[in-house]
Amino acid sequence: MTRPWYGEIVHTLLTLSQPQELCVDFVYTSSEFVPPLGEYPPNRVAGPVPGFVGMALPDKPTALGIGLGYHRDRAIGLKDYLDPKLTVLFYPNPSLDPRYVEAVGITNQQMLNEVSPNNIIAYPVNDYVATFSILNSLCEGLMKNTRVVLCSFGPKNFGLCCFLVAAIRRDISIWRVSADTHEAPFDHKPSGVRLVLKTVWES
Repeated sequence: MTRPWYGEIVHTLLTLSQPQELCVDFVYTSSEFVPPLGEYPPNRVAGPVPGFVGMALPDKPTALGIGLGYHRDRAIGLKDYLDPKLTVLFYPNPSLDPRYVEAVGITNQQMLNEVSPNNIIAYPVNDYVATFSILNSLCEGLMKNTRVVLCSFGPKNFGLCCFLVAAIRRDISIWRVSADTHEAPFDHKPSGVRLVLKTVWES
């Protein structure tokens, strides 16, 4: 499932007028680790996901939160494009495969060197609640003085947490960045690990 699909599902849940509580389970199956490619096509799509355009005042400076993945230059391209006052990097550690953690560090070395170590935050990939709490707490503090933009290049479950935080904090923007149709599809094999997040939605 792509990140825009997650966004559309969460946005639909936000706009439903159900008379009772609605319980929704999100199930994520990780893929087996595949070493990153040497080169990736450049960013061709960059902008807010429909339904998640933050309502913060435009005169505030931007704080950019990025969930790192191992697509080389994607994250630093977004940082250069938005030129935020503050950048916070979310690093998947521990991950379901330690080789993924190592690959993220290697492909984002320049980005990691440009950001203060205090603004590099590890999150546990296999724990939705902890990841959501870390992200939500940070955004709560940043929203006081900045316009918060979140973007995930890493595991899909971190992207889902971004949408869920934005669902309760409507001033936050979620951005999508990709090579669009210029990136060739890749057949990922499931690892067999399933992560489940149970949510409850009220009208």
